[in-house]
Amino acid sequence: MKKSLLALAVLGAFAGAAAAQTNVTLYGIADAGIGMQDSDAPTDSAVTVFSGVQSTSRFGVRGSEDLGGGLKATFNIEAGVNWDTGAADGVFWQRRAVVGLASSWGEVRLGRDYTPGFLAGGVGDVMGYGLFGNWLTFTAQAGGYGITTRASNGLHYTGSFGGVTVRAMYAAGEDYTGNNVGDMYGLSGVYAAGPLSVAAYWQQTDFGPAGDGQQYGIGGQYNFGMFRVGLNYGAAEIDNQPDHTGWAIGAGMKVGSGEILAQYIQQDLDVAGGADPSAKSIGLAYVHPLSKRTNLYATYGQLKNEDGGAFGLRYSQSVVPAAGADADPKAFAVGIRHMF
Repeated sequence: MKKSLLALAVLGAFAGAAAAQTNVTLYGIADAGIGMQDSDAPTDSAVTVFSGVQSTSRFGVRGSEDLGGGLKATFNIEAGVNWDTGAADGVFWQRRAVVGLASSWGEVRLGRDYTPGFLAGGVGDVMGYGLFGNWLTFTAQAGGYGITTRASNGLHYTGSFGGVTVRAMYAAGEDYTGNNVGDMYGLSGVYAAGPLSVAAYWQQTDFGPAGDGQQYGIGGQYNFGMFRVGLNYGAAEIDNQPDHTGWAIGAGMKVGSGEILAQYIQQDLDVAGGADPSAKSIGLAYVHPLSKRTNLYATYGQLKNEDGGAFGLRYSQSVVPAAGADADPKAFAVGIRHMF
């Protein structure tokens, strides 16, 4: 009885706090598909129920309070969900946990948030960081150093000026040895006007005596109406480690109410004095809307590793790994995505 009363009190307090806000929204994405994945090992092909093929499954709470004079207080917490099992995807609220102030000059947030580089890096991806063979196949490789997706302990700024959106970030490594290990800086700009979108970014992470790591890139899309094209280039350089570079070209074509998508990616690691591991991948998809918030999809991707490469084939929420060096992962899925 006491436990029940305590639970009711906690729920009541949360509801009361939410009601006191000017604007509080519960939102999320439910994305699940079924298909096959193959990591190119003799016994590593299986029917799979996937979570987050097109978009990572998630739920979150965001809100704001009008403070007057054009100033608002804002917050956002967001958690990942494995829709195939119901389990949490990593640390709870690991996707986003920020609080800040917003005005006509932009928004300043404190906490864990997306990096400027990650947000700018997706501008040229016709697949929108989702479906097999999207640009995450470069940016989120375990064996490389594409683009850091999120940063904790961060001070984040976003401002829009005409058609240009500027983002800047400082994330504290909270290293008390005096070496600034883990400190991270980021800056990006996105220009959008009519059918054209162009983005560029730069990020740096301090590793103390081990050196620094930099990530930079450029990309863009142009929409011709029935047809759109996208280009991306990215590079990541860490002192005393192989440089990781990649580029992509993609296209989308409307077919009825749906869209056919295709993208080719090439990437490699520049190993001093040895073979350069590399990979070439292709992603194909068809997306068919059922409403503004719900769509069906079918997608196929394959990746070919060469010269000792062990890159994986990415979809939004996770990866189809290579079974080993020079293994060639591939996958297919059909699924549904609902946004609420």
